[in-house]
Amino acid sequence: MSKIVIFGLSALYATLSVVGASLIKLTLNSWGAEQRGLVSVKDYFSFLFEPKVFFGMGIIFVSALVLFKALSLSDFSYVIPVSAAVNFILTASVAAVFFGEKLAWNNIVGIALIIAGVFVINLKRA
Repeated sequence: MSKIVIFGLSALYATLSVVGASLIKLTLNSWGAEQRGLVSVKDYFSFLFEPKVFFGMGIIFVSALVLFKALSLSDFSYVIPVSAAVNFILTASVAAVFFGEKLAWNNIVGIALIIAGVFVINLKRA
């Protein structure tokens, strides 16, 4: 299968995963602001049925289906590292842009190494 298709599926998986997790994090942030927290089992069940959390979990489930498709088309040793790399890069970007988290120099170096790793993995496939 074409590397572009596999990379596209990996990117879609990562995007959906990060969007789903972001919806869950937004709800956690609002719960923290309201001093509700997740203390008891009842809190966890209430949290799971919050609309954003429920939708976020659905998106994460769909992301898993996309990953399964990518795995069915190519080698495990290619799909998982590329998917994880895209996921890390998107996670750091969303954390900085939407959640105001600061990227330290070691985060930036790590992202650069991840990108280099994806290139090295692609050399194997050429």
